[in-house]
Amino acid sequence: MCDDAEARQTVRALVKSFEAISDRSGALAFVVARKNPKEYQELLKSAERAEEFTLKPMMAVYSDLKNVYAALDNPASNWCEAVKAMLQSQGQTWFGDEALAHKEFKSDLYARFEEEERKAQEGRQGDRGFAT
Repeated sequence: MCDDAEARQTVRALVKSFEAISDRSGALAFVVARKNPKEYQELLKSAERAEEFTLKPMMAVYSDLKNVYAALDNPASNWCEAVKAMLQSQGQTWFGDEALAHKEFKSDLYARFEEEERKAQEGRQGDRGFAT
């Protein structure tokens, strides 16, 4: 098991990475919202669809996250090491048949997202010009 200092260092690194992501996302949202509020609303809806149809299913297959959750669920495991491994990971490496399966998986997710975007666009076009 990791000692208190190592655990604190690991959690600090995790929080710093979350903070960097949050800062970048917040800055981007601020700029888009200021420059084009209407488009910003549409982008938020698209982002929700992207999260549901591509990001969540994709993240579900990455072993780094699964390993962290498994370590957190097991009191006897070294959760600190699992978090450090996730932070130091360069992502998934895919070779041969795995690469083809991963590419197909992502293509299917992207197609689902594009279909949802198309439906949303049709819905927006259908709403225009009709007073209720």
